[in-house]
Amino acid sequence: MLQQGKVLEEADLIGRQVGNYRIKRLLGRGGMGAVYEMVHESIGQRSAIKILFSKYAQDPEFVERFFAEAKVVNRIEHPGVAKTLDHGQFPDGNLYIIMELLLGESLRARLETLAKKHTRYDLAAAAALMLQLVDTLQEVHGKGVIHRDLKPENIFLVQDSAVSGGERAKILDFGIAKIQDGSALKDVDSPGPLTTVGKILGTPTYMSPEQCEGRVALTSASDIYALGVIFYEMLSGKPPFGGVSENAVMALHMLREPVPLSQIPRSLNSLVQAMLAKQPSQRPTLPQIRSILQSYLARPDSTPWASRWLVMVMIGMCSLGILALFWTTGRRNIAPAPTTPGSDLAARPDLLTLPHDLAAVPSAQLSPPSSSDGGAGNTVIPRAVAVSPAPMGAERSGVPSTVGTIPKGSRKQPVVRPIKASEQPVEPEKLQVPIVE
Repeated sequence: MLQQGKVLEEADLIGRQVGNYRIKRLLGRGGMGAVYEMVHESIGQRSAIKILFSKYAQDPEFVERFFAEAKVVNRIEHPGVAKTLDHGQFPDGNLYIIMELLLGESLRARLETLAKKHTRYDLAAAAALMLQLVDTLQEVHGKGVIHRDLKPENIFLVQDSAVSGGERAKILDFGIAKIQDGSALKDVDSPGPLTTVGKILGTPTYMSPEQCEGRVALTSASDIYALGVIFYEMLSGKPPFGGVSENAVMALHMLREPVPLSQIPRSLNSLVQAMLAKQPSQRPTLPQIRSILQSYLARPDSTPWASRWLVMVMIGMCSLGILALFWTTGRRNIAPAPTTPGSDLAARPDLLTLPHDLAAVPSAQLSPPSSSDGGAGNTVIPRAVAVSPAPMGAERSGVPSTVGTIPKGSRKQPVVRPIKASEQPVEPEKLQVPIVE
């Protein structure tokens, strides 16, 4: 038997019989209770059981809200809301709800995994998930129910081939949901604003400004604000406001505007900012949010403009680098073409550099007679010739010669005349350059 007032431990419930089910293992633990997996002993069906902590089971207000959750969820009847199968109370006073077993992970676990990888939610995947949540909330709000505690921990992701992307988002925990006046579910309404130890119930990080103020009459706009906080966190990796205390976070919700998202498409950035408007009347409705998300997902290219320009600049720089590499390699591989008498020896015929020792130039050796020098067998060099220094102290074989320089535009044809090699090496600085006729 469990003792009232005792904090539930895993060992207290493992193996416990609940009707035809037996509790097998702990799935998770929250602030108000714990969730366990259990199996039907005869047919093997697996379900989940949520058990309220004993200290809350002694409070009539919590008991009423706990059972109201089971009734509300069953009457919403939407695939985006986790189903409840039964509810009851143990002989020792502890309360429980039997629910469908969800196999997957919470949105909180998904965000933590992405944070460890230093990355963010894919834009298209985030928009598609948000579109599912919008559709579910439309059904919830249509039944006159305000969730009041939307957060990543209360959104569970399960495999479902019936939806685009193969993953369905389910909203959990309607424990502090508020049923509005005029709703068909009014008979399962719970008390008004619930406080405990002077604090408003809810999670400050995801609470709307009006919820932080403690307003009694919350509308669907409050859930839209919480959805905007979740969307902001999915796109940026962190919620818009954080602080060292719950009161500080609530103050930021009421007084400070969120920092605009960076590297996010304009349509999504504007949508998030509108959902986080301080005044409920300034926030978009669920149909408006749905329309914007559908338009975004219908675009073939959803890459942010900043990323597009970055990609274009990188492609341009890579292209220039490749062209420069080909141009440099091509110049290095160009070999000088062999010269022939009477032809240009360079790309610039007005300035040609030759060595002192013409024996190194094939066209200077045993060249045929030229019409320009009377058949003397010398090579004719067109236009101006610039003298390049010979290697210092180098003695080459063949017939050494010197050349002169003819200014550009001169009508005289430069003639190379062979000279007799000196028996002694001539120092480069003393080399004589004859006049070319």
